[in-house]
This record gives sequence, structure tokens and C-alpha cells, in this order.
Amino acid sequence: METSLAIASGGVLVLAFPRAYAVGFSGFYLPLMMVLWLLVLRGLSIELRSHLENPLWRSSGTPCSAFASAVMAVVLGAALGNVLRGVPIDETGFFAVPLFTTFRPGRNPGVLDWYTVLIGVFAFAALAAHGALYLAGKTEGMVRERALAAARVAWPAVAAIGLGCIVCTWQVRPELYTGLAAAPGAGRCRSWRRRLSPPCLPRSSAAASAPPFSARLRSSPARSPRRRLASFRCCYPPRSRRRFR
Repeated sequence: METSLAIASGGVLVLAFPRAYAVGFSGFYLPLMMVLWLLVLRGLSIELRSHLENPLWRSSGTPCSAFASAVMAVVLGAALGNVLRGVPIDETGFFAVPLFTTFRPGRNPGVLDWYTVLIGVFAFAALAAHGALYLAGKTEGMVRERALAAARVAWPAVAAIGLGCIVCTWQVRPELYTGLAAAPGAGRCRSWRRRLSPPCLPRSSAAASAPPFSARLRSSPARSPRRRLASFRCCYPPRSRRRFR
């Protein structure tokens, strides 16, 4: 299943973004080979652990599967960290980075540094929390209790590590947050917020002593629909008033 997903994702990347496929697969050649071997180890450990009725065979298959799954989550999270941190692309449009250098995100970084490993640990914690909840929903008895106990530990870890990732991303790539603030969607949200906020509402201290709107509506005499629409229009700016005509 994992191999078919990897092949399908690679094929879609080739068809949709061939340049990104060429640059990414050539630059991250060693991490991709690590992911491939981890997929092989995980599949073999799951497939062969029950072929022989031997406690040693089963006790060795389960740790191998857990190790391959955990390391693969960290490696894929580190790949996401490289995307967030950025890679040194040369003038030809390609890059080649070692597995690690000084373990610091600087001018000549490696695939693994403290930031990418932090993103990898966050990915591992998030996937572990989701897996624990999924296992708790599909099982009963002792396995369900153990999965719920693991989820209770994993979700606070996800929150703490996620907050650390936000702070560290601000230190490594602060332009990501400035770019989000200057995005067209952020300005559109602010314009909609200004458009939907009625300017005729009282903003002074007398608003605290005013009765609620529902009480004033019950105590006021019945008005015609035309007068209600006129009072409703006065609360909105001229640009948004056209929608109610």
C-alpha cells in the first residue's frame, strides 16, 4: 500500500510539476533512498512476523515495524522542514545537499539540522496521536485502553512541540509570516470584516446600559416590512447596501 502511494505521488508529480520532480528527487536522493528502505523493512516485518510459530520471530518483527514506521515519520517530517526552511538552489536550478553538516540552518545546510529534526519530531508526535485515536476507535478491551492512554500523552506533546515549531519557524524563516500577512486572502478577510461590522452600533459607554436588542424588539410596536428594511439598510455602508435592493 505504501509503495503504491509513493509511486502514485511520484507519477502525479512528474505529470503536474516535472521541473519540481527533477529538482527535488535529485537533491534529496539519499533521504528518498532511506524512505524506500524503511518501506521495505516495514513491509517485510509485517508480512513475515506470523510466518513461523516462534516467539523470537514475532518479538523481532514487531520492534522492526515500529522502528521503521517511527523513523519514516521523522524523515518525512524533516522533508517538510526542508521545504519550510528552503534549500540552496544554484544558478542552474538544481541543488545537492549532504545528509547533515553543522546541524545548523545556515548558508550551507544539510538535510538534517535542529530545525528539520524538530519538524520531524512534530510529525511523529502528530501521527502517533492520530494513530492512537484510530486504534482506540477500532478495538476494544486492553488494546483500546492502551491506545487511549497513549493518546492522552501524545496530544499534549503535539501542542507543545507545535508551539515550539511556530517559534522556531519565526526565527529561521520570518518572511513566511510576513508573506501570510501580505497575502491577498488576508486583505480580503479584513475587507469582509469591515463590511460586515455595522457602523451604526453605539461605541460609547452608554451602550452598556442599553437594553438588549431582543427586549427592545418585543417592546417596540409593529412596523411595516418597508420600515424594517430601511432601518436594516442604515447599518451598512453604501457598498454593501446594494445587495439588499
